[in-house]
This record gives sequence, structure tokens and C-alpha cells, in this order.
Amino acid sequence: MPRRIAFGEQLRSLIWRTPVAEEVDAELAFHLEMRVREYLARGMDPAAARAAALGRFGDLAAVNRICREIGKRRDQDMQRAELLSELRQDARYAFRQFLKSPGFFAVAVLTLALGIGANAAIFSVVNAVLLRPLPLGQPDRLAMVWLGTGGDRAPTSWQDFVDWRANSRSFSDLAALDSRTVTLTGDGEAARLNGTRTTSNLFSVLGVRVERGRALTVDDDRPGAPPVAVLSHEFWQSRFGSDPGIVGREIRLDGEATTVVGVAAPGVGFPNRTQVWRAFHPAPRELSPPGRGIRYLMTIGRLAPGGTVAGAGAELSAVAKRLAEQYPQSNGDASAIDVVGLNEQVVGGVRTPLLVLLGAVALVLLIACANVANLLLVRAAGRSAEIAVRTALGAGRGRLIRQLVTESVFLAALGGAAGLMLADVARRLLVRLAPSSVPRLSEVTLDWKVMGFAAAVALMTGVLFGLVPALQASRPDLNRTLKEGGRTAGARGASQRIRSALVVAELALALMLLVGAGLLMRSFYRLQHVDPGFRAANVLTFNIALPERKYRDAQAQRAFADAVLERMRRLPGVRSAALVFGLPLGGIGYGITFTIEGQPPPEPGQGLGSQVRMASPEYFATMGIPLVSGRPFRSSDREGSSHVVVINETAARKFFPDGAPLGKRIRFDNSSDSVFIGGEVVGVVGNVRQFEIKQEPEPEIYMPLAQEPSENLTVVLRAATDPTQLGPSARAEVRALDRDLPVYSMRTMEERVADSVADSRFYMLLLATFAGVALVLAAVGTYGVMSYAVSQRTQEIGIRVALGAGQGEVVRLVVKHGLQLTFVGVALGAAAAYALSRVVQSLLFGVPATDAPTFLAVSALLTSVALAASYVPARRAARVDPLVALRAG
Repeated sequence: MPRRIAFGEQLRSLIWRTPVAEEVDAELAFHLEMRVREYLARGMDPAAARAAALGRFGDLAAVNRICREIGKRRDQDMQRAELLSELRQDARYAFRQFLKSPGFFAVAVLTLALGIGANAAIFSVVNAVLLRPLPLGQPDRLAMVWLGTGGDRAPTSWQDFVDWRANSRSFSDLAALDSRTVTLTGDGEAARLNGTRTTSNLFSVLGVRVERGRALTVDDDRPGAPPVAVLSHEFWQSRFGSDPGIVGREIRLDGEATTVVGVAAPGVGFPNRTQVWRAFHPAPRELSPPGRGIRYLMTIGRLAPGGTVAGAGAELSAVAKRLAEQYPQSNGDASAIDVVGLNEQVVGGVRTPLLVLLGAVALVLLIACANVANLLLVRAAGRSAEIAVRTALGAGRGRLIRQLVTESVFLAALGGAAGLMLADVARRLLVRLAPSSVPRLSEVTLDWKVMGFAAAVALMTGVLFGLVPALQASRPDLNRTLKEGGRTAGARGASQRIRSALVVAELALALMLLVGAGLLMRSFYRLQHVDPGFRAANVLTFNIALPERKYRDAQAQRAFADAVLERMRRLPGVRSAALVFGLPLGGIGYGITFTIEGQPPPEPGQGLGSQVRMASPEYFATMGIPLVSGRPFRSSDREGSSHVVVINETAARKFFPDGAPLGKRIRFDNSSDSVFIGGEVVGVVGNVRQFEIKQEPEPEIYMPLAQEPSENLTVVLRAATDPTQLGPSARAEVRALDRDLPVYSMRTMEERVADSVADSRFYMLLLATFAGVALVLAAVGTYGVMSYAVSQRTQEIGIRVALGAGQGEVVRLVVKHGLQLTFVGVALGAAAAYALSRVVQSLLFGVPATDAPTFLAVSALLTSVALAASYVPARRAARVDPLVALRAG
């Protein structure tokens, strides 16, 4: 019998057969000794003979070094050639093995393709959204500055911004911007664009350039400067066909002739995918003392060398405190500053959900690896005779392990290639289904990072699922296997324990995914059953923005509102029509502070605050917002009549603890500037989920649109049947009133409600899909292990049946083993899911992360599936023919 070579010795022989240094030393010593003997034969004494020999060789140390280098290069070349030759042999052999078992090959590749493809697809989104730097100059040095902290962040006023910029040393520069839509007319059909009014230093703060023309300059900031604009590269291409003569061309924005002075570089669209940037000029009322309370400006800054986000926050907070002491009426509630890194500002809201999804697909991949490892264990057991013969003929364990790992890596490589194709399809689907709240979706691609990630995952999985079966199969019982001709599976006990452990791991991982999916499904169910405060069915909405230059006074705005309402009411199929500024779930809000006559004035910084809306008399009935007490607006609530307001239930409870708000008068803090007056509370209406379905209702004050007109209007139409059929005729009526007014954001309220929970739906569907795949893989793994266990125990089962065991006993015997594995897997998975439950807490609504019903239901589901997967092999075992089973033994 051949000598068994130790694994360590064989591994060393694969790297160096004989150390080069020893070989060179021995060779040089041999030649030196031969030369000494030659001189001794000529009659020289030994000392002279050695000296002459050394002199003949010259610098022996240099010769030794050169020979070692030559020897090393020779051995490396030989080793590389031998390794490549053996890898080619292993790859060809692996390919032939897979051709012999196409079914095994297809199942394994498909399983791995699902795991690797899902990981690559999710990673492509994570890479584009979280890992890829923002397309700005040194984006890690950019930060947003907000009033307040945490979830109470708010924009600032122009005067406060000027003070921040003058007193900040942590920022090298600060820019203010106001992001709002703007109407383009005169170049084809009127269009509503994403516009930004900004200080002229925005582009330098962002560290971006213009491709054509110039950016905004300080001269553009001066009062009375001619209006100019910079276009985004993408808008210049789509609207003006990349016209090279665009710079210097005049366009009309909000009815004002504006000169295009530049085109931004490709990819620049900060903030909110801006299409046109214009210079910001504060209104006169913003420069007055009450103007410090008019807050709508966002602030972005570039940190100075050595500046930090924390240091900038502390510095500006000190400035804010001084302003609060100096201007208690307007700044008493604005003594805290929050500085947020721009990357955190852009992607902070989606980081946790995306990382949860990445972790989920990693679990799917681990389950797939466990499944394929089980397949390879079964396959290796079937090849026990072949491996035993190769071992008996002298193949070392290291060589066998390398052959088997090569087969698994080859399998993983094919799975990775197929997974990349699936990933490209999944990536496109993800981008199409993802909600708009996920930023930078247009940048999601299968770039070299994603492909490198997929390759690394494929290599890792190939080694991961191939190493354990290879180690197990490379230690065959030669005597038993060769004696029995390969009819037994070799090391049954250890192999079966490994397969059982893999199934337990699969079940535990599957339970973790199922718990996460179950929690999100219960959360989404709760979201769907939240009362938004209005009736969304059969309601169509769309927006209209009146250009300030064309509708410059309140009278013109009132006249347009009356005319458009009259036309909307006459449309066939319209039951009622209304106008509002601040449609629920429309993303528009306006905050204001106020006082209540008859109540003591609040302390500085503790003023009463509320969201404010302007609505026509029919608004509450059209939206289905219930009237709790008092009356709604009337057509007589117009200019010249006594000012009135309607509040919601939250405002009534918060600001009128005596429960009698009707008849009380509200006065807005900036009334001296004739912005909003306020008025008598004439009614209380139900609460509305204004910004998000999951957000609790805030205090709201409604004012009659006829008393406080607005240039930004939303038309609300309640239809008798399908509201979408009203769209073309409503658009035509607006165009008949003013052909330069674009109608935009035309959507039904049901669509707006659906969009408000789109992010929850998206994450729930993805996690549920991954959990479903994990459940199927776990069921297949359990079925495979139980089927193989039955085949291993065929002789035992035959003996039991021959001795009188009934089918029920045999079924219970097999199912019992399956349930034992299931209970262990469920217990481990439940413990791990409980430990990690805090990770998904931020994604849930109305459901605790440790929701007991979800854990119990998911455990029952997984146990039922595993039971079914065990029952099928058990039924097959119960029908075994004792004679056939005994002969098989």
C-alpha cells in the first residue's frame, strides 16, 4: 500500500519541492569540494588547495546570490507552469463531471445565480446611492445648515443667513437657495421646471463648473440687475436640442424675459434635480424687522480647511443664541443650529433600508450556499469509490481538495456569470419600482465595482460551499469503500451531521428573513388602514402656478381663481370643484406663528405655531374632510368682509384647552407686514395627514382663498366616476383661460396616497420576495437531506418493515428527524431575529420590532413547510419493499 503523505508535507511540496537556498548551497559546496580534491591530487597542501579553489570561484557570496535568484526564478516558472497545467486539468475534469450530471449542474447554477444575482442587483443600488461620491467638488467638505435639531430641522430667513455667513469661520463660504418650480413660456408649450433661486456663489461652494458661458456672479445679486439664468446640461439637451447658441439667448421664466448666461456641466442638478438656476433677490418685507421670521431658505456651506461639521454646528449655534437674545420676537425659537453633512442629508433617510436589503440578500446567498454544499456532499458521497481509488493510487489529500474546490469554484463562476445577467434585469426592475424618495436612482449601473463585487462573491461562495464537502470527501475509508465497491456512502455519520447542520442553518436564516418580511407586511397593513382624514376615491388634482409678473396683485389672482373654478364646475362628470394651497400629501407647507386674542402672550421662543392653508369654500366637501363644529367657508368670505379661519381638531385641542375655539380671534405674528391677517375661528374640521400617511396630524389653520389669494394653486375635482377622464377637458379649460399656464402634477388622490406609502411598499415587497426565495430554498434543502437520509437508511427501514413495523411508524420515524432539525433551526433563527430586531425598527409603523404574533406566525409557517418537506420522503420510505431493501444492503 502506498505511503500516506502528511497533508502539511504535501502542501509544502506544492509550493517548494526543495528550498532553493539549500539546493544552491549544496551545489556550490559540491563544486568547491571537487576543485579542492583536484588541487590536492596535484600535490598541494589542504589549506593552499582550498584557498586556490576559492580564488578560482571568485566572490563566492555573489555567485551564491546570483544562483539563488536564478534558482528561484526557475522554480517559480516551473511551479507556475505546473499549477496552470493542473488547473486546466482540474477545470476540464470538472466540466466533464458536470456534463455527466446535467440536472445537478442546472440546479446548482440556478441556485447560485439567484443568490449572486440578487446580491449584485442590491449592491448596484447601494453602490450608486451610498458608496459613490456625490458629483460635486470634494463632497465630504459640504454641509447643510438648518434651524433646530433632529426631526425639527427648518429653513432660515435671509437676515439670519447674512448673519451666519458674516460670523462663521468654520465655513469658507455659505450659499442660500430657494428651490421652487418656475414656468417656462415662449419656447413651445408652456412647461413647469424645477427651479432654484440662489446666491451667486452656489456653484463655487458646490465646487462644480459650467460647461458653456458663465455661472452667476456677484453683479447678478445686486438689486435691479437684469434677470439671468443658468440651465442644467440635461435640460439644455432635452428642451433646446443642445443648441450651441443658447448662451445669450432670451427665454421667459414666470413671464419675465431672462437671459441664459451659462449651461452647467453634465450631472449637476443640486438641489432636487434643478433645471434652471436664477439669482436670488430678497423681497423688501424680508429685509424689515419682521422678515427674520420669514423662513424658507436652505443653506449649504463648504467647510474651511480644518473645519468640521461638529465645530461648525457649535459655532453657528452660538451665533443663533446671540440672535435669539437680540431679536426675541422673531428668533426666540431659533436658538439651535443643526449642521448635517451633505451626503448624510441626501442619503441618510435611505441608508438603513438599503443596508437591511443588502443584509437580506446576503442571507439568501448563505442559504443558497448551504443548499449547494448539501448537493456537493451528496455528490461526493456518490463518488466515494472514485476518490478512494485515487487515494489508493497515491493522490494526496491536498490534491483531492484542490480538485474538488476547483469544481465548486467552477460551478460558482458559472453561477456568477448567470447571476450578473439576472442582476442586470433585476437592476432595471428595481429602478423602475423604487419610490422617488430613493435618491440618485439614475446613477444605478452595473459598473466595474458591481462586477468586481459579483466576482468576489462568486469566488467566496465557491470556496465557502466547496471547502466543507471537499474536506469531508478527501478522507475516505479506503478499506470499507473499496471492499464494498462504493455501494455505501462512506463516512455516513460525519457527513450526515454536516448535512443536518447545514439544514438547521438554512432554516434559521430563512426564519430571520421571514420575520423581517412579516414585520414589514404587518406594518404596511397598518399603513393602508390609517385614516388620512379625507376621502380619496374619485378625486382628481392638478397644480397651477400663476406667474408673479402677470398676476402681480391679489385682485388678478382672485379673478383667475373664480374663473377657473367656474369652468371646472361646468365640466361634465364633475360633482364638485375646489381650490387649495397646501393639498394633503402634496409636499407643500407653510408654517407661521400667531397669537390668540384674550390669551396671555407666549414667552419669547415659545410662540404658537401652525401650518397654514388657503382654500375655497367647497374644499372641505370636495375632499371629504368632515366638519366637526361651526361652519365651513362661505362665498361671502371675501375681500372686504370680516376675516375668518377654520382650524383642525389638533389645533383646537392644543391651542384652546377650554374646548371653545369658535369665536376666538387669531392674529398672525407678521400681520404688521400685511402678509397674513388671521381672523375669527368659525369652524373646526377633522384632522388630515398632511405630509405623510405615517406622520401624525399637525395643527392647521385654513384661510379663505378669496381673502388670502395665492399664486400657487391646486385644483381639486370630485368626479362621478373615473376621475382620470376629466384630465384632458380640465387641461383644455385652463389653457383656454391662459395658454401660458402649464398644468402639472395631475394625479388622483388615490395615487397620491399610494405614493405616500411607496417606500414602505417597496421595501416590504423586496424583503418578502427574498424571504419567499429563502423559504423555498430551505424547503428544498430539508427535502434533499431527508430524502438522502431515507436512502441511507433503506436497509434499516426494510428490516423494520420485515419485523412488522407499520407505515405510520416509519413515517413518524422519518418526520421526527425532520422536526428535530426544524425546531433547532426555528429556535436559533428566532433568537437571532430577536437580537437583530432593532435594525428594522425604523422601517416599521404601528408594529414593534419584537411583535410576538409575527414571530409565532412565521415560526408556524416555517415549521409547516419543513414538515411537508419531510413528509414526502417519509411516505416514500413507508412504501419500501423489504426484499428490495435487504438486497440493497
